[in-house]
Formats: sequence, C-alpha cells, structure tokens
Amino acid sequence: MQLPLSANIIRPSGKDPVSLGSGIITKLLGDGGMASVYEIWNSQLEVYRAVKLLHPNCSRESLDRFQTEIKITAKFHHPYIIEIHAVGEWNGLPYIEMEKVDGATLEQLIYIRGAFPIEVVVAIGIMVSKALEYAHNHEYVLYNKSYHGIIHRDLKPGNIMVCNDGCVKLMDFGIARPTDTSFHTIDGTVIGTLQYLSPEQLEGRELDIKTDIHSLGICLYEMACGTLAFPENNISRLLSDKTKNKYKPLNDYDVKLPHKLIELIHQCMTHDKTRRPQDATVLYNELMKVYSKLSNEKPEITVANYLAILSDKRNKPSLHSGRSKDSKLSIFIILISIFLLCIMLVASRKQSQKSNISTIASSQKTAIIQSNPHSSTESVNPIAVNLPSSEPKKSGDDNTIRKVHSSNSKVAKAGKKELPQEEKSSIDDLIARYDTNDWLLIAQKEILNNKPSNALQILNRYRDDKSQFAKIQVLKARALEKIDIKMFESFVLSMNINEAELLLYKSMILIEKGSYSEAGEILDRASTAPKVIISPEIVTAKVYYYKAICASKRFDMKPDEKHWKEALGAWYIVKKEMRTQPMHDFFKKADEEIVRIGAKYRAAKG
Repeated sequence: MQLPLSANIIRPSGKDPVSLGSGIITKLLGDGGMASVYEIWNSQLEVYRAVKLLHPNCSRESLDRFQTEIKITAKFHHPYIIEIHAVGEWNGLPYIEMEKVDGATLEQLIYIRGAFPIEVVVAIGIMVSKALEYAHNHEYVLYNKSYHGIIHRDLKPGNIMVCNDGCVKLMDFGIARPTDTSFHTIDGTVIGTLQYLSPEQLEGRELDIKTDIHSLGICLYEMACGTLAFPENNISRLLSDKTKNKYKPLNDYDVKLPHKLIELIHQCMTHDKTRRPQDATVLYNELMKVYSKLSNEKPEITVANYLAILSDKRNKPSLHSGRSKDSKLSIFIILISIFLLCIMLVASRKQSQKSNISTIASSQKTAIIQSNPHSSTESVNPIAVNLPSSEPKKSGDDNTIRKVHSSNSKVAKAGKKELPQEEKSSIDDLIARYDTNDWLLIAQKEILNNKPSNALQILNRYRDDKSQFAKIQVLKARALEKIDIKMFESFVLSMNINEAELLLYKSMILIEKGSYSEAGEILDRASTAPKVIISPEIVTAKVYYYKAICASKRFDMKPDEKHWKEALGAWYIVKKEMRTQPMHDFFKKADEEIVRIGAKYRAAKG
C-alpha cells in the first residue's frame, strides 16, 4: 500500500485508513533524506505518536545506520531524550515508533525569535547537557557486545526538540556510535551537519565525548546571539572557518551575557579539545552555577514561560562598532562630552515639556475620537472618553462613553489654558517612564501595558494631526478593543481608511456577522494596503487565515465537493505560510480544520 504524502489525508483517495506501527497515519510530520516521520493515532491508548520510517530507495549504508539507531535509542530512558516505544517493519521497511511531543525544534525557535534571554539559553543548555551526560555514560549491549557510552555526533538545533511544557528532548541518533569503536562509516567520509561538526570530525581524527561538547557550545552560541557561529555558505570557506575555528566572539555582540557564560561557551567551541569542559557533567555543573544567579525556577518552567510570551519581532543583537581597547583617553573625552551634552539636553527638554504641556491642555476635561478630522464643519463624535481631572473620580469614570460636540477652533482656544498640576505630574511620569517625548510611541506602549484608557487620552490630543491620522486611528482601535468590544466594532466599521490593520479588524467583524463575501473583498484590499504599524508578514498571515476561516464557514453552510476543495486549499496556504512556526495558533488551527472538514465531507457523502 502506498503511504500518504500529504499532511492531512487519513483516508487517501477514499480508501481505508493506512496502518503504521500501533496506530493509523494522521499526517506527515517531516521528510528527510533518509526517512519520513509520520504522526499516528493509537485509538486503544488514545494517544498520538511519531513513527520514523526509512525511505524505500535508501542505500545499504543508510539501512545499517538506521538499524544501529534503532538498537541504540530503544535502550534509552531519560526525560530529556525522545522515548522509543516500539520498532518494527512496514512492507519490508524498518521503522521506529516514538513519543510525539508538542513543540518546535530549537532551529525553528532561533529562526523565529532570534537571540533568547540569558536564563533561557542556560536552561536549555542544562537540559541538553543532562541528556548528554546520560548518553555518554550509558551501559548497553549492541550486536552482542557490551559498550559504555554513546557519542551523538550530529548535535545541532534541528535535533533538539523544545516542548511546549518547557522540557527539552534530544533526538535523532542516526549517526551515533559507541565511544570506543566506529560503526558504519566510510574512511574519509564526513558525516553530520558541517556548521556544528567538531574540528576533529572534519579532520578525521579520533573522536570522543568532547565532540558533542563542542557541538553543544555552538548551539549555546546561536541561542545567545541569534546568529550562526559559522554562517558561511560557500563550502570551501566554511571548511576553512571550521578548521581554523574562526568565528566572531560573543563579546562582539550587543548582548548582556555573564562573563562566566561567555567564557564557558567559548571553551566548548575551542579547537583544542583538551581545553573544553572535561565531560557533560562538568558542563552541567558550570551551567548550573550561572543559572542559579539568574533564576530560582526549574529550567523547564523558565523555558515554558518564555514560550508562552507571544512576539512577532525577532531579537537579533547587533555587532559592536570597532574601536580600540587601548584608546582609554579618547573614550574618557567622549564620555565627558556626552555628559555635558546630556546636561544641555535635559535643560532643553524641561523647557520643551513646558511648551508641550501648554499646547495639549485642550483635552483637559474631554477627548474625542473623530472618524473624519478633515471635515471643516462641526461634527458629532460617537466615541469619546473622560480625561482625568483634579476632582475626585466616580466609580466607572475611566471607561465612561459620551457624545461631545467639538470643533478645531474650540480645541485651539482650549489649548491656551494651563493644565492642572495633577495632569502635569502624569505627563512627566509618562515621559520619564518611557524616556521619550514621542506621544504616539508612549500611547502604543501604554496599550501594550494594558492601559488603553491612558492611551486614548494621549491619542485624542493628537486628533487634528493629519500627518499621523492613520496611525492614530490604528492605535485608537487597539485601545478600544481592550476597553469595550461594541465601541471597538462601532469605531472600526465607521472608518473608511485604506490601512491594512484597520481593514483586518473590519474583516474580522464582518466574519463574525456572517458577511463572508464582503469580508473577502476587504481582505484583498488589506493585503496591498499601506501598513503604518503592523508588519507585512503579520498582515499576510492574517489575510490567509481569515480567508481560510471564511472558506470553512462557507463549507459548513454547504459541505459539497466545491466548497471542500476551496476550504482545503485555503488551509493548505495557511500551513505553507506558517511552516516555520508549527507552534503558532494559525498552524494548529489549519491542522484541526483540515481534519475536521475532511471528516465532515466524507460524512456528507455518506
């Protein structure tokens, strides 16, 4: 029977489910040069598992390596190493059935997020070093011979799984070998991923457990700065950099790492293996010393807390600009100059603040969110919020909504009044807190800090700034979404601005109301509309996601073949767009919908 290659087909071409291992294939998880990995559903245990199945066209050498991997990993039982449940054959091809974990590889996380916080770098290093400690000291029998210890030989971010619960799992022992013998390798052949191989691997020298220490050091390096230690793409130059151990020291990057950690990572990566940590236990102990000064949490909790933080920005530290370490006098002169300049700037800022406070006093009592500030006539604004005053507040004042008549002339006249002392203090606090006079930036940060009312007060002072009109409306929409969903919907639907984020908000509301065709038209506009704050990548992902939602809704209304194919195609596009972020809700939703609509379509056909 031909195995399904698409990620969603449980019953390919209407045939019976395909059995593999202890369950039924649900989707393809990954496809490498030597094997494919499938997700299966074990209905008796009601659990998902992963099955690694060797390709039918593999070489004899690959088959031997796979058989060795089966024999080695089947004997492992450690919380930081992927657990093997069974081995077997499918149509003459060997497979390994293992635990299926929810998460992403370290390679995917670095690609998505860049440099990790220090405590996360060390926490992951601690767990991987414990896995290596176990592997390097494991007693086992292989081909009727007793051995002590296994060298992984292909330790890299792609072979380290970071689970959603914060646990780290070392996997893929495909080219692992006992510490005191060589298995299934051809003389002169370099096996493994070049960027992470130790110098002794490249030079064909004798290997020991310090080979894995070197590779883990490179992984720690990449987590710390978000950049490949050996980024060269040209094979000749890459090999030259590797054999010379030529890489930028972590001190060159703008990252605040403990000196002890930098020193430890560099020791792991050194060309001279006698200067590396003696073994994984020594490395673990050194990492624990660093970690104890950073966190009191278990390493798993630290990693889980980091994964729970949603972010669409990649942290990529920059390199320090080149400067001589010996030019202390020049640095001293520069610092003195900066100090004097700061004194002048502080004095200037205080004067500027007094001027700003006088200018924005117009919003002392009330503020108006205007949908059309270009109108020269006086208009009624449907959404406005009370501003703080020196009078005692009544319960619920922060979110009070009322209609207010206003005009540009009235605002200008009110701007001549002096603000109450309490509001001056509040303004000074915000400037000091965020260290900027950019009020739109302050408003954006207040929204992120779950203080939308403060943000609205600031934004309403800018309602007549036509140059920033679109940005102000986007920030108002973000603030209102946190305050009151009905106000938010009313505001967004009243907007007639060609801006991507506002159009996304409008399409979202229309989908909720069941207006799928109109939502689709607006999504087409959003994909090409200007983006004043939101990134193009997020717009693209949301456009595809909302279009797929619309397709699913239309299919639910009429589950025929046409609408099934449309919905299926839409969710495939989402998965392709989010392929580097398998933990993202959009990717997970795509998987769920592909399975759901497939089952519903088959049920509808009878």
